Amino acid sequence: MSNDDIQILPFYLVADVSYSMQQDGKIDTLNQLLPQLRDELVRNPVVGDMVRFGLIDFSDEATVVLPLTDIRAIEVLPTLTVRGGTSYAQAFHALRQQIEVDYQQLRADGFTIKRTTAVFLSDGAPTDDEASWRQAYAMLTEFEGETGAGFRLFPNFIPIGIGDADRAILSDLRHRKTGDAAMPAMFMADGGNPAKAIAELIPLLIKSIVNSSLAQVGSGESDQGAAAQAMATTLANADGFDVELD
Repeated sequence: MSNDDIQILPFYLVADVSYSMQQDGKIDTLNQLLPQLRDELVRNPVVGDMVRFGLIDFSDEATVVLPLTDIRAIEVLPTLTVRGGTSYAQAFHALRQQIEVDYQQLRADGFTIKRTTAVFLSDGAPTDDEASWRQAYAMLTEFEGETGAGFRLFPNFIPIGIGDADRAILSDLRHRKTGDAAMPAMFMADGGNPAKAIAELIPLLIKSIVNSSLAQVGSGESDQGAAAQAMATTLANADGFDVELD
């Protein structure tokens, strides 16, 4: 099979690694995601051929921990460590830049690329000023199809709040908000344990990636509609989380 025959579905996890993520074992639990995802993609080669996964962490600054890649080929996976504050602006800027870099590489390699999905996990409110992070978010998500203004490669964006995350802020970050493939916002249920919530979230995220990939197989849609809808539907059934879809 040539690269021209493979439709790539890009997924990024954008993870808060501020100091508060060290509490209650949150960061340790989150570090279980990559090994579990790699194991699942090895077991399911059809999905593994389609999925490319990237990891960006953020505190006062954002770091590309793992560029978009086939993680089946990585023997030693990176781990997240905590540091600093919670700059949403830095996270949004880094994600936009990395989407562009990875898109160009995949195109150069001859792949067909579907709409990116980004999962944004945070346990607190942004520590940068509102104008800065809102501007960065707009630069990441706004696009005008008729004029071509904005970011053509904007991602489907799924915010997930745990611990002391600001629900009102994260609700505003859900993108896209309308249509058959509207993305959810997810929040740990009141009284939940953050590490336990992450532990329950990991297999659900993996299942949503698998389901969205399988939904894309044979789909003639031009913009990942079937895949995005499958992901949204899977995540909407999350135990231990309140899910917003409207």
